[in-house]
Amino acid sequence: MVYVKDVAQVIVKILRYGPAVWNQAYNLGFDRTFSLKEVVEDIAKELEVEGVEFDTTDPENAFQMYPSVLRGGVDISKAQQRLGFVPTPWLEVLRSSVEFYDDAMMRFPNERVDVMNRITQALMKSTSHKEQFLDGVAKDLDYTGNAENLLHTEL
Repeated sequence: MVYVKDVAQVIVKILRYGPAVWNQAYNLGFDRTFSLKEVVEDIAKELEVEGVEFDTTDPENAFQMYPSVLRGGVDISKAQQRLGFVPTPWLEVLRSSVEFYDDAMMRFPNERVDVMNRITQALMKSTSHKEQFLDGVAKDLDYTGNAENLLHTEL
């Protein structure tokens, strides 16, 4: 994984440093690797959601949000040494991402409905999981109506 702001900062550094660093490949990412469980647990903590469970028993039919890396994380040492690259800390990236999506959920109601429909179709295998997800979103948005109506309501 890599934070988009880190990528933007490296592009600016490459432009400033000039030809000495051009025409090179640089790996960018965090300075450590994460398990899916760590990512899910950190997201749950940031969103103040308790009791998050996920099923890892059927990887063939799992919903994938990012490509699998089978050989571990990428080596970012070249970018660190030649460009002074320092990845933004994971929890800072997570907080920034949550703030971004909180804002986007309110500012783009049509897109919110589409995203929520896609998430519920892809991830919610049972009615209770769908209801739990929608109840959590309703609570986060201070929505007082029926949570199911969030899929069709402008806030």
